[in-house]
Amino acid sequence: MPQVAIVMPKMSMTMTEGELLTWHCKPGDVIKAGDVVCEVATDKIDMEVEATATGTVVSLHGNPGDVIEVGVPLVMVEAESDDLLAGIFDAPAAPVVEIPVVETRVIEAPVAPTSAAPVTATSADVLATPKARAVAAEQGVDLKTVVGSGADGIIKHTDISDAGVKTVSASSADRSIEKRLKTRLAIARAIEASADIPAFSMTFRYKVDSLPKDPVKRVAKQALAWAKALRAFPELHAQWNNGDIATFADVKVAFSVMAAHGVVTPSVTIPQTISDSFVEELRGILRDAANGKIAVEHLSSSTTGFADLGSLPVIASAGILIRPQSTSIAVGETDNKDWLYFTINADHRISDPADVNLLAERFVLELRS
Repeated sequence: MPQVAIVMPKMSMTMTEGELLTWHCKPGDVIKAGDVVCEVATDKIDMEVEATATGTVVSLHGNPGDVIEVGVPLVMVEAESDDLLAGIFDAPAAPVVEIPVVETRVIEAPVAPTSAAPVTATSADVLATPKARAVAAEQGVDLKTVVGSGADGIIKHTDISDAGVKTVSASSADRSIEKRLKTRLAIARAIEASADIPAFSMTFRYKVDSLPKDPVKRVAKQALAWAKALRAFPELHAQWNNGDIATFADVKVAFSVMAAHGVVTPSVTIPQTISDSFVEELRGILRDAANGKIAVEHLSSSTTGFADLGSLPVIASAGILIRPQSTSIAVGETDNKDWLYFTINADHRISDPADVNLLAERFVLELRS
């Protein structure tokens, strides 16, 4: 029977190596595709590595604490099938990529809408590894009652004891100093790369009608208004590129979302109109980002930034522009008289205060429509 290698997986766009934390198998063990064979760590996340083949463990490569390059075999398995492709297409999907934070604005974490019937979370909505789901199913444990010990609250199979659920304080979110410093390092690198942008900011106060109470609907409406404003002035929705100015084809917004270790910024292309399906799609994107996960399709660079500070007593906030952005907007508090505060940050090579004033007026016009 052939031997199949289970290798160090690539768990982020920038990952080149990972640290072996602990083994969950030994030579002679019979494993099946989806079983956890070990745990590894990168500078961004701890993750369980799952078997991609069914068979008998022949050998383990590495000891806890070893740093192993991506693609290097961790476990050799004597596969049950002679078909070298057996089990590959039935293997668990690759984990959603986590990326380093790149901005310093914040947005409130999305919550379920309150205007409709209460939304009840299901076990399928909970972040958990396939092995954890299998163990929970075997023991009859409701994953909604489990607090995960993995990065950003991911439930691992070890979080489910034989007696049921391990109790963990709700305040025990993983905010270790080491991970916090690594996050800040990623932010610092992004800032250093964009520090030479001659940006300026202007804060505005406009009368607007009441905005949706549901935070995601409010964000969607504001993002659409901002996108329409940028489309109305394409010469301002552009980038400085080696002495030339190039306009953007689409409006791709980097939404600032607060996750456990800092701010993450999924990039989303804003359509011409906002439908209910887009709002729900955005709700899922922001919810996943708040849990520290951003899908590959939302890793691309953005053309503008957006931060919703409406749930905080914040009037103005100007964050740094991240290349290739030439604009960003931070929407602040709306007072009880429906006065909306927002700050626009702009690249002075692309626009001037008169231009930004036009963008602000158009943003409010679109927001009122």
